[in-house]
Amino acid sequence: MAERKGLHRKNMKLTLTNPQFVQMVKLGRPAHWIPKTVKLECLESKPLKAKHKTAIKLYPEQVEVFDQIKDHSAALTEALTGAGKTIIGIALHEAWGGRTLVVCHSLNMVRQTMLRFTEFTDIKPTKFCQGKKDQTGEVVVTTMTTFRKKYEEFTGFDNLIVDEADLAITFKMVKAINEFKATRKHGFTGTTNTVFDECNKEHRPVLGKFWGKHVELISTKAIPLKHIKSTRYVKKYPNKFPHHDWQAFREALDDDIDRKRAQLAYIIDHTIQTGHTLVLVDRVADVGAFYEAFKKKGLNVYMSTGEMKKQDREDHLDGFDKNGGYLFGVNSTLNRGYDQVKLSKAFILFPIKGENQLRQIIGRILRHYGDKESTLYLWNDSMLDFQFEKQKFIIKKFFNLNVS
Repeated sequence: MAERKGLHRKNMKLTLTNPQFVQMVKLGRPAHWIPKTVKLECLESKPLKAKHKTAIKLYPEQVEVFDQIKDHSAALTEALTGAGKTIIGIALHEAWGGRTLVVCHSLNMVRQTMLRFTEFTDIKPTKFCQGKKDQTGEVVVTTMTTFRKKYEEFTGFDNLIVDEADLAITFKMVKAINEFKATRKHGFTGTTNTVFDECNKEHRPVLGKFWGKHVELISTKAIPLKHIKSTRYVKKYPNKFPHHDWQAFREALDDDIDRKRAQLAYIIDHTIQTGHTLVLVDRVADVGAFYEAFKKKGLNVYMSTGEMKKQDREDHLDGFDKNGGYLFGVNSTLNRGYDQVKLSKAFILFPIKGENQLRQIIGRILRHYGDKESTLYLWNDSMLDFQFEKQKFIIKKFFNLNVS
């Protein structure tokens, strides 16, 4: 009998050396490593003295969280999108002193984090990613991909801050965070992955034990999301593929020109050019097509995809920030971390049922700005009614709103 990974022979019997691995394989779950006993290792050193004065004024609920975690060597902070996680992270750096490495999940978030440091402090962060390997600054910002691959190259840091820490659950990422040499390590997330605890009959954060301490920021402000509207596109595609063949179904969906025209009409009918509107799809080709269609109408329109050149993408985002209008983007580049406080409308025009993914997208329009009221627009394909029901359940559960 050939030996399998996670198993070995002992007295002609198979004995588990890694029961968790075998269980995951058996259940067909994603190959994520969920630490249940490992705790984050931090170096021991004397507290450093901060060198900077801050222009940051924390809200009472932010101060409460800040006071709970600033003296801990490791902690995970969970807060709704727009609750000020980045600002708390900057305040932590100033309270700790020393040098800080900030790990972001995307290049877009690297850019935004660097801007926030320069906005609220006199610190000029440096970037270590995409060919620019500058770690000379007091604050260095990098991506998760770069950190995972090159964490051993970062030296002389006292603090580590991991943004969107709920994504840092793969074996390699957890290993990198654990082995990174720093005195303090803190994670921030808006959507903590959870597992059901049979003993306590409740859901607990996946990485709770790993980070050592889990703190939840509960905002006293009412969220600006006031309306959730939907439209149902009725279409039964020819039964040329098995119902479970998702790829074939998506091809039929993507080839439906009438569907795209209906989506464009849906956007136009429910918005005006003033203000900031985000439109998310999951196909780069759709971004380009929608962008060109709106551009021909003489509207303020911008786009963002991973295929764009870095400077072009930043020019589009800067133009949208300044002028408003419509921003068409791919879900994978804008569903997490994109920070534009004036965003008041968001359209989701693609199939989606993942809880965290939906919550992250909604988070783009949750940031407070004056008396702003936000509206979410959902596109429902009639052949995917089961997904739409899941969306309504998630929205009711986390935001206590009904879909009209």
